[in-house]
Amino acid sequence: MQIGEVYNDRFTVIRKLGWGHFSTVWYCKDAETGGFVAMKVQKSASHYTDAAYDEIDMLQTAAEIADRLKAEGTIAEDDLAVCRLVDHFAHQGPNGKRE
Repeated sequence: MQIGEVYNDRFTVIRKLGWGHFSTVWYCKDAETGGFVAMKVQKSASHYTDAAYDEIDMLQTAAEIADRLKAEGTIAEDDLAVCRLVDHFAHQGPNGKRE
């Protein structure tokens, strides 16, 4: 990834936030909302991809529960402290397909 690159016709890379054993995290501008997001880029090996899909499922479930609690009036918007999955997509790059 390079600073200034645009991914999924939406996210412009501003700078690298950090890295771990199986991914890197980038600070990006979201063209759709005008806000900023952290974009996690998973390594392309299949066992890393499986872990990425598990994480996507978990984040989608957390968002659904938070939305349900908010709709029920169980929790106020200001009290929500849930990491939100904005989008997910696969990217074909020089080192393979990245999730």
